[in-house]
Amino acid sequence: MKAVFLDRDGVLNRDGPGFVTSPEELELLPGVAEAVRMLQGAGFLTVVVTNQSAVGRGLMTLQDLQEVHDKLESELARDGATLDAIYFCPHTPTEGCTCRK
Repeated sequence: MKAVFLDRDGVLNRDGPGFVTSPEELELLPGVAEAVRMLQGAGFLTVVVTNQSAVGRGLMTLQDLQEVHDKLESELARDGATLDAIYFCPHTPTEGCTCRK
């Protein structure tokens, strides 16, 4: 099976000056759902990998992050696209974890 790994901020949604900490702040970029559908149609699993240090910084909770990802998936689904998985690192860059990309 083939897979494509996509970053979230700046690839699927607008990457503003701050962190996306609530569903209301998530804005998909134009053409994203169509691109994900095309990847799926070509036989790729679509997987999001994203650093979300706003969690580690205390700016949002894991529940807040889940709500943002729920909105991402529902916006894509509305246009006929789905994600196979979302993996995230909640740590800050200085924590020295092994899950940051």
